[in-house]
Amino acid sequence: MLSACKGPQQTDPLLAATTACRLPDLEQEARCGSVKVKENPANPASREIEVKFAVLPAQARYKEPDPIVLLAGGPGQHGLKIAAPMSKVFGALNRKRDLIFIDQRGTGQSNGLECPMRELYAEMDKSLDPQAQIAVINRCQQTLAARNDLAGYATHIAVQDFDAIRAKLGAERINLWGGSYGTRAAIEYSRQFPQRVRTLMLDGVAPADMPLPVSIARDGDAMVSNLIEACAKDAACAKRYPDFAQRVDALFTQPTSTLALTDPYSGQKKSYAVPRNAVASALRTPLYAPGMSAMLPQAVARAAAGDGDPMLALSNAFAGGMEDEMSMGMHLAVVCAEDLPQLNDANVAQAAKTRFGTAFVEQYRGMCKGFPQPQIPATYYSPVKHDRPTLVLSGGLDPVTPPAEGNKVTGWFSNAQHLVAPYIGHIVSGQPCASKLIETFVKTEGKEKLDGACLAKLPRPTFYEPPQRPTAVAPKASIAQAGSTK
Repeated sequence: MLSACKGPQQTDPLLAATTACRLPDLEQEARCGSVKVKENPANPASREIEVKFAVLPAQARYKEPDPIVLLAGGPGQHGLKIAAPMSKVFGALNRKRDLIFIDQRGTGQSNGLECPMRELYAEMDKSLDPQAQIAVINRCQQTLAARNDLAGYATHIAVQDFDAIRAKLGAERINLWGGSYGTRAAIEYSRQFPQRVRTLMLDGVAPADMPLPVSIARDGDAMVSNLIEACAKDAACAKRYPDFAQRVDALFTQPTSTLALTDPYSGQKKSYAVPRNAVASALRTPLYAPGMSAMLPQAVARAAAGDGDPMLALSNAFAGGMEDEMSMGMHLAVVCAEDLPQLNDANVAQAAKTRFGTAFVEQYRGMCKGFPQPQIPATYYSPVKHDRPTLVLSGGLDPVTPPAEGNKVTGWFSNAQHLVAPYIGHIVSGQPCASKLIETFVKTEGKEKLDGACLAKLPRPTFYEPPQRPTAVAPKASIAQAGSTK
C-alpha cells in the first residue's frame, strides 16, 4: 500500500494559474496565463482588460522559489516574443528557476494597441516622408481612442499588473531583468514593490527622467562622433574613407539628398529626393549594433555617390520586422504621457545643437497629437532609493541608453554595481560572458563583487572593406606556353 506512505499534496501555483502553450521559435513547452485588470485604475467605471504572460518552467525537479521576470523594451515591444532569445541568455538559470515573460498592457496579446504601418511602406515616396508617418499615426490614434482608454497605459500602472502576475504565480520575491525601456519599468516596480525584489538587473538604462525625443538626438550624435573618430584612427578606414566626416555632415545638413533607391515592392531603382530627417534616421539606426555601424563608412561613401541602397539596407537590417514585434500605439501612449511633458526650451535647444537637430522632437510632437497626457505621479521622475542587489549593464557604444545613464542610476541604489562593455552597443546581456555574470549575480543574490574584465575584452568590430576586384590572371595554358621554347 504505497499510497499510505504519501505526504500531503502540494500544488504548484504555476500549474493552477496557467495552461500548456507554445511560444514562437521555442521547442520547450511553456505555460501561459493572464490576469484581469482595470484598463484605467483612475476611472471607477473602467472596463477590464487581460494581461497575458508566459512561463518557461524550471527544468529541475526541485526549483528555487524566486522566478526571473524579464521585461521587454520599446516601449511597445512584445514581451512574449523575447522569450526565444532570452531563454538562451538565461538558460543556465532556467534549470532551477522559472522564466516569466509578460506582454505589457497595450502590447501583443494584452489588448495590443497596434498601428499598422504597411500602408506607409507600400509606396517609397510615403515611406521617406516624416509627415506621411505622422498622418498615419494620427489616423491610428483616432481609431484606438474610439475603443480604448489611452490614459491607462503609463508605466506606473503597468508595473501593478506585473505584481498581480507575481501574486498569481505564488512567488514571494522575484529576480527582475529589464532591457532598454524595460529598465524604466523595472526601476518603477522596485520603487512600488521593493520588498518583492530579490535582485534587480538593468541592461541599457532608460530612466523616467530621460525624455526620449531629446536624448535620442544627444546620444545618437555622440555615437556619430565616436564612429567618425574611430574611422580616423583606423589606418585602413582612414585611407579608404578620408572624407568620411565631411560626407556624414553633408548628409545631415542638406535639406534633401538625391539618392537612387530600390523599391522593395517593384524592384525598380530610381532617384528620390530624400528629406534630411529620413536620412538622419537611416544613419542612426545601424548605430545600435557596432557590427552594422562598422559598415556605415562604406554606405555613406556610396550615398555620396548617389546610391542610397546600402544605407537603407543597413537601417532595414536592424529595424526591419519590428512592426510585428512592436505595438506602436502603446509606444506613443507611454512616450506621449511620460516623455513629451518633460520637453522644455532648454533641452530642445540642446537637441537643436546636435546633428539630428529637433527632428525627433518634431516627429513625436506630431505623432502625439490626440494622445492623452494623464497625471503622472511626481515621484515617478525622482530617483529610487533602496538596497536591493542591483546589476547595471551598459554598452560603451550604445546610441540610446549610454553608460552615463547607467552611472546615474547606479548612484541611486546603495547596493548596486555597474559593468560597462566598451565596444558593445545596445543591450549587453546577449554576450556569453555577460550571461555568466548574470548567472553568478542571481545565484549569489548579488553578494559577490563581479569582475567585468571579460566585457572589456570584447573587441570593436573592424570596419567593413568591400571585396577587391580580382586581378586578371592569364589562363594556365598561356603560362605553360610562356615557359616553352617552342
